[in-house]
Amino acid sequence: MILFPCILKVSHAKNDDGGSIESIQSFACDVCTYSVMLCEKNYNESYTSINYQMLQYCQNLGRYASNCKEISRKYLLKIYSAVHNPSINNGQICLLDDLCSDDYEFN
Repeated sequence: MILFPCILKVSHAKNDDGGSIESIQSFACDVCTYSVMLCEKNYNESYTSINYQMLQYCQNLGRYASNCKEISRKYLLKIYSAVHNPSINNGQICLLDDLCSDDYEFN
């Protein structure tokens, strides 16, 4: 399993938990982007298999594991379905639920 580093931006704006708003948005974008890549790479796998792989990925993120699992719980089925929908551009999937901003660079 390949683990992509999650790059967290620094911001002066804080949320109720003391974390920066931009950091949380960047983290959600990183998780979404990884999810899209995982679904693309394992296109013929079932949702259950992809979900298991995402849980394994999240578990390896240490203190961010619970945040990653929550994002996966909320969005992974939508992401999986979107990757399997030929009318949706995979590079736009994470923009649909505002998990990434328009200025995020997709590779």
